[in-house]
Amino acid sequence: MKILTSQECAVLCKQVGLPSDESDIRSVFGDGDLEVTAAIPQSVTKQEYWAKVLFELLGRPNRSLIWFTEWNTLSKDGSLLCLIDGYRKAKGENRAMDQAPGHCFEASELSEACGLIRFVMAFEWGAYLASFGERPIAIIINDCFLKIKCKDIASFREVQKHLSQTGEIIC
Repeated sequence: MKILTSQECAVLCKQVGLPSDESDIRSVFGDGDLEVTAAIPQSVTKQEYWAKVLFELLGRPNRSLIWFTEWNTLSKDGSLLCLIDGYRKAKGENRAMDQAPGHCFEASELSEACGLIRFVMAFEWGAYLASFGERPIAIIINDCFLKIKCKDIASFREVQKHLSQTGEIIC
């Protein structure tokens, strides 16, 4: 895993034709109907399933990016941020989350990436998940919802198929 600044995340996303932030999604994906919004399940088992499904939807890429956009909103004492900071320090990262909120994972680190996504879902933080594979999908995790935007109908149907198995799709 490599930790990145927001600027490095934006550059990396632009290099592969992905939105570089949430406001850039419309310019890359358009205003089409190929979007699925779903409530994040409260069940830990379903969150684990969804974390794996999200990476399946991205086509099990060689590299993926989890870019934190919101964190530590519920913990007044900062204890939740201490958990993630401890994880980052164990990986050799000394910068604070606000200085380097991006986490770039190689394919061999899929279980770690899934664990980080579960952390985001469980604590209702915000993150942008990008794939450097072939499948054109953008995933925004924000508070209690997932927003998944697709460029093509095949990817959209695949998203609907996987997420409908949990019964959490909103629209």
